[in-house]
Amino acid sequence: MKTSSSFWRIARAVAVLAVSTPAWADTIEPISITGKVYREPGHFDYTPTSSAGLTYEGSFTASNINFNTGKGTTLDDFLTFGGLTANFLNGTGTNQIGTSVLSSLMSGFGLFGFYSYSTVIEITGTFTFQEGTPYTITHDDGVVLKVNGSEIAPFDLPAPTPAEVSSWTPSSTITNGSVDLWYMATAGNPEVLQFTDPPAPGVPEPASLVLLAAVLGLLGLTRLRKTTV
Repeated sequence: MKTSSSFWRIARAVAVLAVSTPAWADTIEPISITGKVYREPGHFDYTPTSSAGLTYEGSFTASNINFNTGKGTTLDDFLTFGGLTANFLNGTGTNQIGTSVLSSLMSGFGLFGFYSYSTVIEITGTFTFQEGTPYTITHDDGVVLKVNGSEIAPFDLPAPTPAEVSSWTPSSTITNGSVDLWYMATAGNPEVLQFTDPPAPGVPEPASLVLLAAVLGLLGLTRLRKTTV
């Protein structure tokens, strides 16, 4: 059986299209981070970017910024989603934060149904941002991102909000930038905070290769049926 040249022209075109236009998926970025937990009295519509006026509750370490809780969960549950690697420490750095504190910190109702306080979490670490690459933070409530001391727009958003995605594309590469991320958990659970960035351009997802194989197989089957009729 002889395969026509038109079939191979179509096959080559499909191959070029699949390889030259790969699909990329955002990934949770692994990063060694240190976090501090604060209590803020009252309910606020802004996100603090310093510890002034806040009550320090303790610290933690994690392997990525991927936190998410559902209704009825605690601060312990929230932080465990981030790949907890060490104990929660109190202000002296020697003892764990008490279980009762962890259970109560993710916002609580005061009199008349108003929240009596909010929980503020500061996450610090270093990260390299590539020029022209979009980075996103999925979050509810307030979040502020600082890189090398400068506040990054459009992450400076008030609280509370439903879960949404904020993105930032740096105009130049920032190598080992100092990251200071402030997140305010207010208005109760669920709480969402995730930092993602896409993989390096030029590497197609396996789905692209599967699509290519499926299209080529379909074209081959169609050609075979035509030649055997």
